[in-house]
Amino acid sequence: MTQILDAVSIDVMNAIAQKFAKQPKAIKQAVRTMADKNNVTGDDAVLYAFYLVNKTGTDYINSQMRDIWIQRLEVLVPRLNTSDENLKKATDKQVASIALEIDDVDQRGEIITILKRNLLPKSTNVLQLVDCFDRLEQLFISAWKA
Repeated sequence: MTQILDAVSIDVMNAIAQKFAKQPKAIKQAVRTMADKNNVTGDDAVLYAFYLVNKTGTDYINSQMRDIWIQRLEVLVPRLNTSDENLKKATDKQVASIALEIDDVDQRGEIITILKRNLLPKSTNVLQLVDCFDRLEQLFISAWKA
């Protein structure tokens, strides 16, 4: 990363620093947190450039995986409120595992919205499916709190 930034002009680095300065506090905190987790040091421009590169790559990976996550969850969501305890535990575990793969909270929300749009119109028991979506949201939240 350092070699890449060394090749960037001073004017560009100054522009990156100015753009960082205009970001909301939440973004600045996310930049610093990501830098800390990855042992990246430098001034604000370096940290923000690292954040942008990392976020771009992560967003691309997530876009590649989104359809796979949706396909897997379309099978699992209806099982979330099953009366079979063994199946329920296995399903909860699989859903939690998928939740951990989706590291962007906005992406998780988009996936839930797509699942609702795909599954609710086809359902013969909408109330039960709504309960399943409540459970899905709980699992997504609890997986990231653990």
